[in-house]
This record gives sequence, structure tokens and C-alpha cells, in this order.
Amino acid sequence: MAEPKAWEPRAVLRERMKTIRKHQGLTQEGLADKLAEQGSPIDRASLGKIETGSRGISLDEAVAIALALDVSIAHLLVPDSPVLIQIGKWRIAGGGRYAQWVRGGRPLPSQDDRSFEREIPLGAWDVDPVGADAMRDAMRQLQRLADESEERERERQKQNRRFLEDARERGLKSIEEEGE
Repeated sequence: MAEPKAWEPRAVLRERMKTIRKHQGLTQEGLADKLAEQGSPIDRASLGKIETGSRGISLDEAVAIALALDVSIAHLLVPDSPVLIQIGKWRIAGGGRYAQWVRGGRPLPSQDDRSFEREIPLGAWDVDPVGADAMRDAMRQLQRLADESEERERERQKQNRRFLEDARERGLKSIEEEGE
């Protein structure tokens, strides 16, 4: 069985940049305009090359793009679907553990926990790594999904009642017609 394709972080960054840009309804030209407005000009052609992988991207450019897209640099480094991440000889599942590592919340299995914790800048993570805002957003989303589910259930019950009422009416008409 063939091993699944592994993505390098720069490939994840390219895909996330493109996905987030499109989710926001921005063209490459629109993103280039935002970058120019914030004093970090990258022209449309260069953005296209970055997205296709025919041009590299510097750390400064990646941070500027994250800023222009109103997201954290971590949003550009964490894939939106489970994939393997290839970093040198290491292959890491691109899910929760990798995301926690990118956000500075948890070391990877191959890393020394004490070194990881010791090197976190003082005050950098006063809020838990997931973040209170993200937790509130997740709770709101769960509540919205629950509300939508309840609404679908009410609609289903309403349809069932209409069906039964229609069936009763048809049944009574059939009985009445037979009696005539």
C-alpha cells in the first residue's frame, strides 16, 4: 500500500492562503491592493506564483499576507483537512497535535517537553492556547447547529402531522364514499 502524500509547510501555506483569500471574496489583485495599503507590496503576478508554488515566500511575506487576510500566521500553517506534514525526515499528522504545536500549545512527540515549555516567551500565552475567543466561537457554532437541528426536527414533526391529517381525511372520505 502506497504511503499517503505528505505536504511540506510551504505547500500548506500556499493552499491555506488561496482558500482563505477566496473565502473572503478576494482576488489576487484585491489581496495585492490590501498588501500595498499596509505597506507590504506584493504584486498580483507574484501572489499567483506563490499560490502555484513557482515562487517561494519569505517569512516576512507570509506574516504580511496573514495580516492582510486578517488571520494569524498559524491559520496559514495549519491545514483545513487531515494531511501528513513533512518537515525534513519527520512526518506529522496535520491534525490537532500539529495545530497545537504551530500555535505554541504543545510539543510534538519527538520534542523535549521541558525545552519546549522553557522557551515560551514570558506572557506570550497568558490565555490558554486554544484561546477564549475561539472557544466562545465554537460554543456559538455548536449552539447554532443545535438550534438548526431542533428546527429541522420541528419541521419533520409538522410534516408528519400534516401527512397523518391528510391520510385521515382521505380515509374518512373513502369510508364516506363507500357508504353512499
